[in-house]
Amino acid sequence: MGGVKFAVPGNIDYGNSVSIKFLEFNKTPLLDIFSGWFKLIRDYRTGVTDLIDGNDGFGYTKSQYSALMYYWTTAPDAQTVEFFACYDGMFPTKDPADLYGSDVETVGRLDVEIEFNVDYAWREPWVLQRCQRWAEMFASAKPTVQSYNQ
Repeated sequence: MGGVKFAVPGNIDYGNSVSIKFLEFNKTPLLDIFSGWFKLIRDYRTGVTDLIDGNDGFGYTKSQYSALMYYWTTAPDAQTVEFFACYDGMFPTKDPADLYGSDVETVGRLDVEIEFNVDYAWREPWVLQRCQRWAEMFASAKPTVQSYNQ
């Protein structure tokens, strides 16, 4: 009342977004993917969605336009997971087309930062187990990658 706020330890406000930075070097695959994803949810020109009810019975439901993303970082050994998270209910909050401009200083490289809405960021033991398994799987490909240089 009167704009006074109070907090208790059980009342924590978690954010509902995550930003990811990508590098676009050649052609525009990131623009194509994220602009198409955004327009799938709601086309800004017409105000309607491309998600329609069909014989499958899905239509415009969150499971049709949101994603699940696992993110982890590793120690320099590329196997030991240090940070891990699973972002549930992700979708882009805007079409990144306005980021695609250029000037003489940035020719050849474009940093694309896209903000996504998320329902929840999981940091549970099961997320660590999955990320650890994938980190080990990618690290096992190291000899194959190194042999390409020979």
